[in-house]
Amino acid sequence: MTDEVSPYQELVDLLRRYDNLTGMSEFEYEYVSAQSEHVDRYTPEARELLEQICAMANHELIDKNGSPDFPAMNQLEYEGFRVTPGETDSFGWLSGLINTRNGWIVFG
Repeated sequence: MTDEVSPYQELVDLLRRYDNLTGMSEFEYEYVSAQSEHVDRYTPEARELLEQICAMANHELIDKNGSPDFPAMNQLEYEGFRVTPGETDSFGWLSGLINTRNGWIVFG
């Protein structure tokens, strides 16, 4: 038996690490993605975590049809990370937001 971590659990672990970064209070109400123009203000550790979180969120929170994976999002909320729509149109979600202590992370 191996102690392999599921991709979902890896996302939760990354979010917890991001949540526990210090010196990020100025970004508390900021919306950021790995491609944001102001991400260069973040520490290298924060930027690396952000890139990993965005990649994992795209994989774990969006189903194979490109729709929000609501069961996974509900489970993430149970872990303490609220997920809400970012941009939407008449077809549904265009992006999603994950709420952390250090700001909103945009994915999708």
